[in-house]
Amino acid sequence: MGAIGIIDTITGSYGILKSNVRAAWAYAAFITFNIAIGAIFSVALSSIFASNLSTLAGASPASILVSLFSLPGLQLLVYAGVAIGLVSFFLSPLVSGIYLSGANSLSNGGIINMRAALATAKKRYWSLFGASILSQLILLAAVAAPLVMMLSALLKLLYNPISAAPSGLGAFFGGFLLFIAAAITLSPFLFLPQALVITEGRRAASAIKRSFSIGLEAFWRILGVLILIGLITLGIDIIAAIIYGVASIINPIAGTVLQYVLYIILSTFVGLLTLFAQVLAYKAYAAKGTPKSTSTNK
Repeated sequence: MGAIGIIDTITGSYGILKSNVRAAWAYAAFITFNIAIGAIFSVALSSIFASNLSTLAGASPASILVSLFSLPGLQLLVYAGVAIGLVSFFLSPLVSGIYLSGANSLSNGGIINMRAALATAKKRYWSLFGASILSQLILLAAVAAPLVMMLSALLKLLYNPISAAPSGLGAFFGGFLLFIAAAITLSPFLFLPQALVITEGRRAASAIKRSFSIGLEAFWRILGVLILIGLITLGIDIIAAIIYGVASIINPIAGTVLQYVLYIILSTFVGLLTLFAQVLAYKAYAAKGTPKSTSTNK
């Protein structure tokens, strides 16, 4: 299983997180920013819909989509949402790079120095951004056919729910299963590109190619790490849902606040755990074949 096993990869990642709680606050702030913006837009959107419910009632799906952008305030909300979404989108590789760099430093016997990690992430930003985009495009290409299959079946079910039910449901669930199979199969190959940008100083395309090479050699071990992270996430999610449910019964407002707090904690924990696991998985399964040079010309 390499230098460390699947469980050791996760426990090692947790150890990094536990011993560097302060460093996690910046990541939590980034998650909080996204959640706060999402909550504000959700409330604003609900308000716009509520005030125009009589206009939309009884309209067909097509006419609703057309009339949505004519609702007062909705266009401004959409434009602002796109602008803020783009800011978050372009910040994400930088944030990932900071913590990947910190985890790499710790795994080499150093410490997490946020200034040094930020400098490294800024230096490697476009490679981190490119690796993220390429990974998403590869995944999108792999799941495009199942998504089209699901969307086509869903449209048939919406417009002819009775006559299209047997074939439509079969096509939808068939597409869903193909979607899951494609995503799971590709995930070990696309787990390490950003970590490789930091650990080996690679550019985006080279990091993707190297990640696929490592995925071929350590497919089941990396998949095991991902499954274990997924199970941890699911377990925490269930506990959080129970806590939220009980709190909502006692006090609905407190329950809603607690829901957001729990989501921030969960997203921060799982996000950092995954980033640290990328570096440790790389060290365990690929470090023996690592080039000594970290030149940016790769």
